[in-house]
This record gives sequence, structure tokens and C-alpha cells, in this order.
Amino acid sequence: VFQWSFAYIFEAAATTVALKHLWSQVAYPGTAGTSLFFFFFAMGYSQQDRINSTPIRIAASLIPVLTVVLAATNGWHRWVWTGISIDPASNIAVYRHGFWFWIFVIYSYCLVLAGMAFLATAVLRFHGFYSAQTLFLLFGALLPFTANIVYVFDLDPIPGLDWTPVFFMFSGLVLALGMTRFRFLDLVPVAREKLMDNLRDGLMVIDTQGRVVDLNRRLEELLDTGREPVVGGTAVVRC
Repeated sequence: VFQWSFAYIFEAAATTVALKHLWSQVAYPGTAGTSLFFFFFAMGYSQQDRINSTPIRIAASLIPVLTVVLAATNGWHRWVWTGISIDPASNIAVYRHGFWFWIFVIYSYCLVLAGMAFLATAVLRFHGFYSAQTLFLLFGALLPFTANIVYVFDLDPIPGLDWTPVFFMFSGLVLALGMTRFRFLDLVPVAREKLMDNLRDGLMVIDTQGRVVDLNRRLEELLDTGREPVVGGTAVVRC
């Protein structure tokens, strides 16, 4: 986000097409990396352990890395930008995009939406304190995402003006509030599996009807259940 916003300042100040093109190329590692790293963060924070693996991360990184390379070599093929014009009144550059730009946009939006879906499910799954913390994260991510949609699909009354880096500032304020109010990145939710399965004591959870709804590995070892299902069965207590 810092690289994207930093380069955008120089792109906005540049007065020639060549310089605007150059600073857009400089910004692209940040542009391509932001949605990717948000996806990684949301996947880890919401404890998606089944898919949070190195092969998934490598596969998810292929298109963003290729996009950075194509942006850096755009002068040869024009797959990312087909042309740039500058409004003399506002000095804002209007970019005409090539086919790869739209592939990258669709892919990035899929990453962001997947990350938001992870956080949304975490809001419902976590307890009250961590649920509110996660809700702040979700709202902070929604602001620049909405601004980017406005830019990409030319919904802004000022052609070429990208509000995304500007709205990162508002996201920062939201996250700052989350850090002070909900101790974001200080207190983080602990995965139920790690907590339950690392206990040395056997633990079983029984509902009001006497049914087993959960138990940890230590208790499975003590009971020697083997392949016999325990969860869903009725607990019998003998004194």
C-alpha cells in the first residue's frame, strides 16, 4: 500500500506521458501485491488452515507476479496500457487499458472478495470481542475496494482520477481505531483446534441434551475410540 501510494504521488505530479507511465510502472508491485497480501492475511487471520498452504500461496502469486513483469515491459507489447493521455486542465492522466489489465483486475477482485468472505465468516464464528475486531478489518478493506471499482469502471465524474490510494488513508484511520479500541494485532484470536488439541487434559463438550458436540485428541487417546464416532453420541456419566 505504501509503495502504491508513494508512486501515485509522483505520478500525479508528473507532467509528461513518459513520466506518468514510468511512475505507474513503479507503482505496480504495490498495486499487484496489495490484493494478494490482503488475501494471504485474511486467510491466515480467519484461520483457514485447510487451504493456507505454500502451494496455494505460490499458485495465487503467479498472476500478480506476471502482471508486474508485464507492466515493467509494457513498452514492448502494450498488454497493460495501450495509451496514455493527459488532461491539460487538471494534469490527470487517462489510461487506455489492454486485455491483460482486465484479466488482472478480475483476478484481483476475486482475491479481495475471497479475503472479505474469509473475514465475514470469521465475524460470525469468533466470539464477541474478536468478532468486533474482525468487523473493523472488513470495513477497512471495503473502503479502498469501493474506490477502486469507481476508478476502474469510469464511474468518477473526474476522468482518470484514482481514489484508491486516497481511501487507503481512511482505511488506516479505521485500523488505527481498531488498534486502540480492540487491540488489533496485539490480541489475536486463537484457533479452537490449536487450543483444544494442545491441552494435556482430556476435554469433552456436552450439550444440554447430553450429546457429545466436541472432544480433543487427548481424550480420544484416553478413551481409545479408534474409528468409532463419538461426536453426536450420547454421553453416559457413571459415578
